[in-house]
Amino acid sequence: FYGGWWMDVPREYRKFIKTLSKPTAELDYCTLHPTILYLKEGLLPPKGAYDLGVWDIDQRNIYKKTFNQLLNSKQVMHKKIMWVSFYPELLKSVNALGWKHLSQSDRIRINREAFIKLTGRDYNDLIKAILEKHEHIQHHFFTQAW
Repeated sequence: FYGGWWMDVPREYRKFIKTLSKPTAELDYCTLHPTILYLKEGLLPPKGAYDLGVWDIDQRNIYKKTFNQLLNSKQVMHKKIMWVSFYPELLKSVNALGWKHLSQSDRIRINREAFIKLTGRDYNDLIKAILEKHEHIQHHFFTQAW
């Protein structure tokens, strides 16, 4: 079920998807991946797996996406120096006209600035906050678990 074309359809349009002329329903399992990992460890999952305390909960989608990036990335990405590669995937909205002609370092700089403007913090701080919040399951990060 991962990677289907319907996942790229904006949320507000998914309700119009039909199969064989019949309406479909979108099931949303709140904090599915963290819940599975905590239960796998024999632990109760925390309430609000993407609630990072002093981080603005309005940016929950970014935290969720980052959590999943950490979970699905390779072991080599555990190195802090590699974390910058998560930026372009995270902030596609800054990919304006001419984006593909920019150097990788310019893309990273632009994304870093956009993230700081949005949150008031550096992206590395977000990754650290997620790793700290989920210390009991962090050995699953950077393992391509899903």
